[in-house]
Parts: sequence; C-alpha cells; structure tokens
Amino acid sequence: MRITAPRTAWLCFVLLAAPAYTRAQTSLDGVWSGIFTTRHDPYWHIEDWGCFNGCTDEGIAHLKGLLADPKNDHVPVFALIGQSWAFMRESMRPHVIGPGVDIFNTINDANDPTLNCEPYGFAREVVNALPIEIQRSSKNLVINYEEWSETRTIYLDGRAHPKNPKPTRLGHSIGHWDGDVLVVDTVGLSPDIFYPQYAGGGFSEHAHAVEIYTVLEDPRRLRLDLMVEDPTMLSKPFTVHKIWLYKPEMKLVKDSCKDYPTKP
Repeated sequence: MRITAPRTAWLCFVLLAAPAYTRAQTSLDGVWSGIFTTRHDPYWHIEDWGCFNGCTDEGIAHLKGLLADPKNDHVPVFALIGQSWAFMRESMRPHVIGPGVDIFNTINDANDPTLNCEPYGFAREVVNALPIEIQRSSKNLVINYEEWSETRTIYLDGRAHPKNPKPTRLGHSIGHWDGDVLVVDTVGLSPDIFYPQYAGGGFSEHAHAVEIYTVLEDPRRLRLDLMVEDPTMLSKPFTVHKIWLYKPEMKLVKDSCKDYPTKP
C-alpha cells in the first residue's frame, strides 16, 4: 500500500475523529441499504436524503445550516437539498485541474453517460443509492452492488497491487483491518466522472482511492469515508461520506438499464 504524508494525515484524522460508538464486530457480511429502499426506517433524517450518494463534510454542514435557518421554513426540503448540492459542486470547482476542467464544465444531468446505459465508474458505484451485499470469499471480501449489478473483490490475503494494473471500472482493491475498521486501497481505475449534481469533475487512470468502512451500532449501520486523489484532475483529494443500514432480510434484485424511465 503506497502511503504519502497527506494521505496518512487524512486517514488518521478520520480514524481519530470518529465518534465513540459501541464497539462493533468486524464482520461486514450481509446486506446494507441506503435510504431509497428503507425510506420509512426511523433512523433516517432529512439530511440523509441530501447525502444518499455521499456528502462532503462541508456539504453536510451547509445542508444542516439551511434546514436550521427559520428563513427557509417556507422553502421545500428538496429545494434546500438542491442548494446543498450546488454548494458542494461550487466548493469543488477551484480544485478541478487539467482535463477535469472541461469535464466539470460540460457533464451534467442531461448528458450523463449513464443515460446511454453506461454503468457507473468507481467513484459513483461505491456510494450508489441502492443496496449492497458484502460476502466473505476465502480470505477476501466480495461486494455485490445492486446498482448496475456489479461485483467487486477486496483482497485481504496480503497481496500487493499489480505493478502495471490494466485499468478497469472498479479497479484493483486491497485491504487490511485497522482494529474494527476496514481500510481499502484501490488503483487501476478506468477514467470516469463523479456525480454531476454535486461534483461534476472526473478522474483519470492515475486516480487512487482510499475507503474506510466502519460498522456502527444502535442501529447497526455501515459508514464509508471515501477519498479519491488524482494529480491529473484534482489539486486536492475529493472526499465524501456515506451511510447504509444493516438489513439482513433484504435481497438484492437484478438491476438493468431498462428499469430506469430516464434511460433509453
């Protein structure tokens, strides 16, 4: 695992700044649901709708501020969520560089490649709104994503990344446990984009990602802290946070492009 000083600082900050929740088992096995498929669960709050695909720290604080401001009492909730997405997008704009600038300025909801049935790339798939299922496979973990019916292996058997990995949509991922926290390092990613609504930019084959998965209790849920760095496209790492609820009774369904009314 190639660790640079800035990345180490980010990782230490996330681990040390995490709230003191009840110690959880390290098992991530089972199905974890986002708000779309368990919207009536009492755990979810309004800000979870705004962060169903992940939020930056600044975006979360901005949305909470909008919701707490009495001047916004007459504003529809989803309009406030839209404002928070616009805030996150504008916060990212100064940090998009190189070829990413053109992507940032041209990709939007109207020309999103998924409208042509192109599956999500790494940065969107790992925080997608649909359920995920995590299973053990020998010493490794397999994540099955309902969104686009993708499957990904996290290698925990001690192997290193290939020296020259062939870029793929979800890349090559190796992980290790830091106490009860799973840390995943991913390289070998095919170029793709972040969500147009609140990020807009893209990443290249030089991108590198670190994911931190933490199981929290009462209720049992899974938190993801995601960092993507790319010297070609970004002047600073892009970071978001995402929450899933543990729903062992839930079954993943097969996803297909024709199931989306906005897709051809």
